[in-house]
Amino acid sequence: MKNHSGRCFLVAFSVCLFVSPSIGQTLTGGQINGRGWKALGKAKVAYLMGLQDGLAAGLIQGSFAKGGQGITSEEFQTEFFKVIPYKSNLDELISEIDSFYEEAANVLIPVRGAVEWVAEKINGASPARLQAQITKIRQLYTD
Repeated sequence: MKNHSGRCFLVAFSVCLFVSPSIGQTLTGGQINGRGWKALGKAKVAYLMGLQDGLAAGLIQGSFAKGGQGITSEEFQTEFFKVIPYKSNLDELISEIDSFYEEAANVLIPVRGAVEWVAEKINGASPARLQAQITKIRQLYTD
């Protein structure tokens, strides 16, 4: 028998989001933003695991869909670790994302953008690079 717990979680999570009276405040462009992230509570781990799985599947499928022979291990790691920091675990990643959303100017940024910015920070980006990136991301989602 197949394990459908992941699918059940997604359905339950989706229902909770859409039943919420403040749904417009938890999404930016149809993506969970900082308010939605804060509302996830303990489900943050599941969200990030789903993001990791989706990213991995997308990289693999995308390389085949373009008529390629697949993606090399090196190419996969390069693209994957642009989004998921290789120098951290999920607890550290959650803590860093929580800190990211403590700044009011970041609350409308979708979680995917927050994760990418946090990945750059954890992976050692310079302060100047981080400032340039956050300015660009904020303009994208607040203008």
